Amino acid sequence: MEVEAKFVLSSDKDFEKVLEILSQMGLKAKGKRELSFWDVYLKTDNPNEAIRYRVFGDRVVRTYKKDVEKSGGLVKRVEREREVSEKEFKEEKTTRGVLLETYTKRVEYDYGDFKLTFDSVVFEGHTNMLFAEVEGDEEDIKGVVESLVSRGFKTENRSKLRIGLEIKGGKA
Repeated sequence: MEVEAKFVLSSDKDFEKVLEILSQMGLKAKGKRELSFWDVYLKTDNPNEAIRYRVFGDRVVRTYKKDVEKSGGLVKRVEREREVSEKEFKEEKTTRGVLLETYTKRVEYDYGDFKLTFDSVVFEGHTNMLFAEVEGDEEDIKGVVESLVSRGFKTENRSKLRIGLEIKGGKA
């Protein structure tokens, strides 16, 4: 089960504040990596489910997501991932149809017990939004989330798919 908390940020400086807060908590990243990728969300019959294909150059990863619970700023979901061929991606894309496409530049920090990401996401080629996400075991991230909230950051329960569809003016 994936557990995460998402925060919408107004600028890069907000993310610098997040890093500063974690440092003040005595937490240090063990590693950092930068990624960029395309996400293609496909149509599903259930609004609580999502099928996302993430394209990293010539590598394609299919992810099935289903929300289980949202409470206290945390989102719990079932998430299953597997690498697929470009052929499988194109076939399912044609069969289901595309809901939304995004392009993301990500900086990912590994804190051992949890992961922190900073995403710059372009929705439908024109609307850019910034996100910080804390992901890991519920007990490991609860204190981090509480600390960020106590410092003025607000959790966002909507998925990037939901946000993108609202920007686009459509429905899931």
